[in-house]
Amino acid sequence: MQARPILLVGLQAGDREKVLQALDLSGLMRSQVQEVFSGSEALKICRARPFTLIILDQFISDMSWLELVRLMGEHKWKMDARLVLLADLSRTDLRACQEAAGLGLDEICFKPLDQRELAARVRFRISHSAYAGGCQQHFVSTASRAGLGYWEYNPLTGHFFLSPSAMELLGYTPGQEPMESEVMQNHLSPGDMNNLESRLRTLAPDKLFSMDLSFRRRDREERFIRIQGQMSGMDSPGVISGVFQDVTQQKRVENKLVELLEQTSMQAEALEQSGEGIVLTDSSLKVVYVNPFFDETSGFKASELITKLKEAMYADMEPGGGIYEDRDRAPLRKQLTLVDKNDYTREVEVSVSPVKNKQSGVIVNYVLMVRDITERQHLQKQLQQAQKMEAIGTLAGGIAHDFNNSLMGIQGFTELALLKMPDHGRPREYLQSALGTVQRARDLVQQILTFSGQKETVKAPMQVEPVLKEALKLLGATVPANIQVNSDIEEDTPMVTADPVWIHQIAMNLCTNALQAMPKGGDISVGLKVADLNDFCMEAGHDLAPGRYLLLEVQDSGYGMEPEILERIFDPFFSTKPRGKGTGLGLSVVHGIVQELAGHIEVVSTPGKGSLFRVYIPALQEAAVHVPASARLEYQSGGMERGRGSILFVDDQEDIVLWGVRALESLGYKVRGISSGEQALEMLRRDPDGYDLLVTDLSMPGISGEDLVKSVRGLRPGLPIIMCTGHAGADIQEHCGSQADAVMQKPFSMGEFSRLIRSLLQEG
Repeated sequence: MQARPILLVGLQAGDREKVLQALDLSGLMRSQVQEVFSGSEALKICRARPFTLIILDQFISDMSWLELVRLMGEHKWKMDARLVLLADLSRTDLRACQEAAGLGLDEICFKPLDQRELAARVRFRISHSAYAGGCQQHFVSTASRAGLGYWEYNPLTGHFFLSPSAMELLGYTPGQEPMESEVMQNHLSPGDMNNLESRLRTLAPDKLFSMDLSFRRRDREERFIRIQGQMSGMDSPGVISGVFQDVTQQKRVENKLVELLEQTSMQAEALEQSGEGIVLTDSSLKVVYVNPFFDETSGFKASELITKLKEAMYADMEPGGGIYEDRDRAPLRKQLTLVDKNDYTREVEVSVSPVKNKQSGVIVNYVLMVRDITERQHLQKQLQQAQKMEAIGTLAGGIAHDFNNSLMGIQGFTELALLKMPDHGRPREYLQSALGTVQRARDLVQQILTFSGQKETVKAPMQVEPVLKEALKLLGATVPANIQVNSDIEEDTPMVTADPVWIHQIAMNLCTNALQAMPKGGDISVGLKVADLNDFCMEAGHDLAPGRYLLLEVQDSGYGMEPEILERIFDPFFSTKPRGKGTGLGLSVVHGIVQELAGHIEVVSTPGKGSLFRVYIPALQEAAVHVPASARLEYQSGGMERGRGSILFVDDQEDIVLWGVRALESLGYKVRGISSGEQALEMLRRDPDGYDLLVTDLSMPGISGEDLVKSVRGLRPGLPIIMCTGHAGADIQEHCGSQADAVMQKPFSMGEFSRLIRSLLQEG
């Protein structure tokens, strides 16, 4: 042990005894201990002789401990002595501790003191003093000659010591070095500095560590250092020392290598995780690599693909087995039909590209990109079908207009004939049957327009059972012979607010789903009834409000569904059918319609025992049912009303003009019939007040009914106008209704026509 004495400054009685015990444990003699109680006394005695160790208390009578440390550091009284502070953690300023570390404080021991820990720290500090006096200089010199920087770090104070060679690596020249404790913070980023200090503070004794950090030299150049070190001796925390070196060039090479490896790995990963099948062959088309996507999803072997490809490209093959004769040719593409292991036919598109040797230009490999286009072709067919339906719808709209005009003539003249017939007799029965046929033909036209998409869906009060029966009638043509369809449809059920198209879609989709669930045959039961749900009714198992509902049930005896399938049946595009055999939209469409109707759909299904779909649709109370005027007129017939007045009747169809004149004259009106919009406008210009009512067709060559109405409004604003049209759809009714006072959908009856005319003339 060192012969120089130990100085105690301002220690309290309890701490003094523990310090003396610690000195005994560390092997130091009490006779070598001197004690003072003030800072001034400590400064005076330090001028007289050197000390090995100075232990001072945080609370000194005549000055602060930080001032005493500063004064000792300025006058170098400390020399080789190690300076240890005894401090109360709860009353210590950590920033002051950091400052003291820069002034020469070596150790802080927090109260209450532990004699054994203090003894270990004292023994280490004295040993390190001798070590630093001799070996440290040797290490610093050796590190400098090897181009390394030497460093020390105290975990308790956070103090760094850097050798001149370390300063030189950081960009400093002799004489320019800053304060030791500030160097590392100035050159490392805050994140790297925190990581380094955290690593050093948690380093186990005798544990080696190494870190690569980026730093900025004094000249602002970004470089890399590799810092390595180890804790020096003892079981208690001690100083950590080591070396660091500039590894910028090495890191740049490593980073470049990592970048190249990452690129290679990325390319390999791209092949492995590609969403398309990739097959790599040699120059003779022998398969050497198949990526997982092709292997897992294609359902056939790569060798089968090569065989089919050779057959399809036989004309393009070279004698040696290659595909490319001209090295500048673009990749070849072929569409092949292949059958997978499940006997499912797939359409695939194969793109073949050569891989050439960069020096010789010789083809060494082929890369085959395989894309399953089965679904794409299915969607293309669907698009073509949609375009066909759109074309059919446009054609249906035109045909409906002409057909309704023809029906108008048939119905009108039949009614005129009935006016001349006696009340009884076969001829009258025949003519009445003809009127019934006209009405059925009109309904058929409406259905064609609805199914072709030319008639917009409009929610209105309606009866469900006629639409449901019509849907089952259409379904009957597609039902296989081994499937029996049974229906139990109640009559006179309450009306619901819906569009007939929606009800038709619900019925057709549910029945089609049932048919597909019974490929080997079975029974389908379709029912319609009234369901009264109250607060205590748990039948439906849902959150529907109490009230009256219309319940549509579709049950099949098919496969049934597992619970995990049952949870997803209403998801869009979810289907249990093989790829290419369906879109999975049918039940999701049903679910969307039911939601729009503020209803509910539930499914009960047992594997092997079939499925039951229940659709609840809110029923209208009789008092709340309001049928639109157009719908009321549609079903009213007979009851013709006579009147008086002058009417201008305009239609481009001569037979309809003839009917209009004869029909209105029979009702007591004075009528002028015109088959040209231009002539009608000219007559009104000559005599704007000569007519009490204008009846005009919408679609006419030259001046249309819409243009005629606009012109007439300028000539005589208050003239009542009825617009007649063979077109169907809510948009036509709404558009024409904004121009005219009333709209009549052809064919209409004389009863409807007479009542409308009478009401308009009375209002006028």
